[in-house]
Amino acid sequence: MRCYIFTLDDCGSTLNAHEIDCNNAEEALQLGSAAVANDPVEVWCGPRRLARFESGRRQDRPLSRLGERLIVAERYLREGEQLISQQERVIAHLKREGRDLALAFSILDVLMRPRRLICKSGICSQPKWQSGLNNGASAATDHDGCGPMSRVLDR
Repeated sequence: MRCYIFTLDDCGSTLNAHEIDCNNAEEALQLGSAAVANDPVEVWCGPRRLARFESGRRQDRPLSRLGERLIVAERYLREGEQLISQQERVIAHLKREGRDLALAFSILDVLMRPRRLICKSGICSQPKWQSGLNNGASAATDHDGCGPMSRVLDR
């Protein structure tokens, strides 16, 4: 009898599929129950689903995965804000020296584009993560209303 063991993700999509030859449905069920570790597993014999097995830790996993993704997203936001602030310092330095600012402003525009897109889409109006990034420095709100922007950028 040809049976299949599918490893699923939290949304029910197939992560992995194993085709097995077994003598009966009970043998397939035993193999399926042994295969469950972290992800849910479904056992099928032909077109018929025999069982779905889930680990005991499954209830905690979606939130922990979401938390991990949130940590990564927050890191990307911090890094983006650091790059913007570094570019603002470069612009201030070039301005003091009386040099051409066109390239520096175009780089700043590229760095700020993702933030503008997020703010214009309505995902954030005044993001909480903005408050801690400027270390209490005096800042004005930029033209799109999405967080602080240095006062040095008067074009």
